[in-house]
Amino acid sequence: MLKFFKSLLALAFIIPSFNLLPYYPLNFRYLFLIILIVWILILLFIPKRLFFILPWLLIFQGNHPGGRFIEFGNYIIIISAIYFAFETLEKAKSINKTPIKILIILILPIITNLHSIQDWEHYRINLYHFLSSSELEPFFSLNRFLLFLGFSILIFVGLSRLSYRKYLQKGIITSFLFLCCIAFLEWSFSYVQVSLDNFQIWISSYTDRHINHFSSIGILTSVKSLFWNRSWFSMYIISSLPMLAYFYKNHSFSLISKSLIFSVLTVLLLAIGSRGAMFSFFLAIVTAIFISKLPNNKSKSLLPILYIVFSIFYPFVVIYLFPNVDIARKDHLISGIEAFKLAPLSGFGLDSYGWVNENYLRGLNLASKFHSTHNDYLNFLIGNGILLFSVYILIHVKILNFFKKYNFISVGVLSIFLYKNFQEWTYINSVFFPFLFLVILVFRKFQFSDLYFFIAIIILLIGSLWKPFDFPVGYGMYRNPLDGTFTILEGRYKLDIDSGIKKCLSENHYPSMELIEIFTSRKVLDPESRIFCKKI
Repeated sequence: MLKFFKSLLALAFIIPSFNLLPYYPLNFRYLFLIILIVWILILLFIPKRLFFILPWLLIFQGNHPGGRFIEFGNYIIIISAIYFAFETLEKAKSINKTPIKILIILILPIITNLHSIQDWEHYRINLYHFLSSSELEPFFSLNRFLLFLGFSILIFVGLSRLSYRKYLQKGIITSFLFLCCIAFLEWSFSYVQVSLDNFQIWISSYTDRHINHFSSIGILTSVKSLFWNRSWFSMYIISSLPMLAYFYKNHSFSLISKSLIFSVLTVLLLAIGSRGAMFSFFLAIVTAIFISKLPNNKSKSLLPILYIVFSIFYPFVVIYLFPNVDIARKDHLISGIEAFKLAPLSGFGLDSYGWVNENYLRGLNLASKFHSTHNDYLNFLIGNGILLFSVYILIHVKILNFFKKYNFISVGVLSIFLYKNFQEWTYINSVFFPFLFLVILVFRKFQFSDLYFFIAIIILLIGSLWKPFDFPVGYGMYRNPLDGTFTILEGRYKLDIDSGIKKCLSENHYPSMELIEIFTSRKVLDPESRIFCKKI
């Protein structure tokens, strides 16, 4: 009976895919349908093989939000997670409820962010647009949450079964080596660079190739392998280091082997030309050597303390002590802090800064040029509030303490935690996956107290209540798809435009009547229109 229901569940996954296929050219529809059917057959009959394919899928699916074909990869990840969750629950005699509790906490900012949910009506919310959504859309937080859930389930299953773990290990290592080989070919041959750029333009209409940050020492070109951006490729390299080291933690490496690995990684990072990656990697090595020389475990607890101090105070150091070193990064951080001030307790939901930047900060003239804070900790603080941020920091400390005894792994772990000060870590699937691997590896058997869990839930709910009463609605002009009316949003005021009636209610209800005059003088509105204003 279980096999029958599993087969029925797997076959049911084909039905929603027909909502995706009309958005592809005809030849791609057949190709993707065949891929999906093959994937489901593997899921049913040889599921362990999927764990080899999964890391390869992440590097070939249009690896940035809104990228072409990413919705198809996201769909495959989510349905696979549903299937394995169903299978695991059926077999489990006792269920560890800790992951369920963590997921409830993570989704709370999305649930309490009522303005984001209300804003959904202004966007296309079918399956295709939801799965391919970018950081500028209000439901992107839920998109990332579902992928967080999907990745977590797949990693948990992949680590808990020996045969699955072997295939996952092979998939991670071979896909990593493949991308590195592409990078060295790209560095060596100009026609490989041109071919990669043409491929990326075909996939996503643009490519992003910069001058190498180390051009002063003669390295002019930045390589990025199959990624659209050198920073994303460097994040992938750094994020994968602890995962790769974990698989080889029981192997003994000679000094020559370690020197060779170090040399290859150094050359690769120089070829990529990312300052943040190089800085994080070398500082992590120096720190790991320093910590290993300390006399006892108490003195080694200095590492988590230094990490917390550096990560929390880094944005303020950039803004106030070194404002002219990197002006663009300073602006990102200032905008991020302003976004945090809007909802400091509950946040806006996972990876919501891009939407907050456009929907709130733009109208206040506080927006960043890019839809990114370039700081993972600040990004998490904006998305999930200060209470969950405290938990986030404690998770990092727990991971650092867990890997103190593995110096080779701890270098990779510390590299990630340092690099998070310069980039987001949940934005790109192929970077998000290795980081979740690290978290789940450490917390598989970790239990939270029920008492502390429910206290945290109550505090989060109470803290989020104030926001709807004293919170800017946003900025922009939206058309309601249900009745065709228009709404102008400015701050805490909403201006509904209803054609056919001449009179405007009290000017005092709206702070910017000049805006109305601009619209009417340009005949955006009918001169005979009635504009009525109300404060929210």
